[in-house]
Amino acid sequence: MNYQPYLYGAYGSNLDKGQMRDRCPNARPVTSMMLPNWVLRFRGVADIEPAVAGEVSLGLWQITEECERRLDVYEGYPRLYTKEFLQTDAGLVMVYSMTDKSDVHPPPNQYLYGISVGYDHFMLDRDTLTQALKHSYAQQAT
Repeated sequence: MNYQPYLYGAYGSNLDKGQMRDRCPNARPVTSMMLPNWVLRFRGVADIEPAVAGEVSLGLWQITEECERRLDVYEGYPRLYTKEFLQTDAGLVMVYSMTDKSDVHPPPNQYLYGISVGYDHFMLDRDTLTQALKHSYAQQAT
């Protein structure tokens, strides 16, 4: 099994270990981390964007080349999402980031539930999730 020389950082539905097992059976959960200077946003689905005072909860996965190909398809790479390679305290981490940053709105309940399950799997603090939801509802109201 040929593993990538970097970790994959999940912040949305790919935090859910059951969903990742279906998408990428060879992916292995490693740890979690807080990614500084980025924030979680909802554009119907999860996204991250740079923000000086922000931070995002990530679940880190060791993935194979096949896993990455499957994730590329699932994430709509390169049209819907692009890839960012970030140097972190955990090493080099690849994350997906949406190409269109214009529309912020809340996610569907079922999608949010999958993310919430993933937060439990990685024992992540829900503060970044709560803040992103509040922001998406505030943006929808304007």
